[in-house]
Amino acid sequence: MINNLSLKIITQLEKRGQLSGEDKEVVAFGLFFLIFNAYCFVFSVIIGLVSKLVIEAIVFFFAFLIIKKYAGGFHAPKEWICVLLSSIGITVSIIIIRFCLSNQFICITCVPFAFISAMLICVLSPLESENKPLEQNEVKKYRKLSIIRIVVTCIILVALLILNLKRLAYPIMVALMFEAVLIVAGYLQKQRKKLGKSNAVL
Repeated sequence: MINNLSLKIITQLEKRGQLSGEDKEVVAFGLFFLIFNAYCFVFSVIIGLVSKLVIEAIVFFFAFLIIKKYAGGFHAPKEWICVLLSSIGITVSIIIIRFCLSNQFICITCVPFAFISAMLICVLSPLESENKPLEQNEVKKYRKLSIIRIVVTCIILVALLILNLKRLAYPIMVALMFEAVLIVAGYLQKQRKKLGKSNAVL
C-alpha cells in the first residue's frame, strides 16, 4: 500500500542517483507520511462532498494536521490498520461536525470537551513513536511547540465561537477532540508495552 509506493519511489530515486544510501531511511519515513497525509486529505474531501461539508472537512483536516504535528498519538501495529482507523476517525469526526451544526445541544456538549481535549494534549505531548524515539532536548522542544500550537488553536476557536462562525469553529473543535482520543490511546498503548516489558524482566 502506502509503504510499498514510497519504497518504489525511493528505488527510482536511487537508480537515478538522486538519493544516497545514508538519506534513504529519512526520506522513506518522510515520504510515507507525505503520501499518507495526501490520502487523508483526499479522503476528508470525499467524505465532505458526500456529507455536503467540504469546507468543514478541509478545515478539520488542516486543523488536525497542525495540532498533531508535534503532539503525536496512537501508532497502529500495521499499515492497513493505521489507514483503516484514520479513515474511520475522519468519517466519525465529520459526522460529529454535522451533528454540531444541526443540534445545539450536541454543540454545547462538545465545547467543554474540546477544551478538556486541549489540556490533555498539552499534558501528554509529545508522544513519540517507537520507530523514531526523541532525544531529551527534542522532547522539550516538541512539547513547547505543541503547547504553543494548542494555545493558538484555542484562541482562534474562542474567537470563532464569539463571532458565531460555526462552520469554521466546529471542525477545529472536533479536531482537538480527535487528537485527544489518539494521544490518550497512544499513551495507554505505551504504558501497556512498558508494563509488558517489566513483567518479561521479572
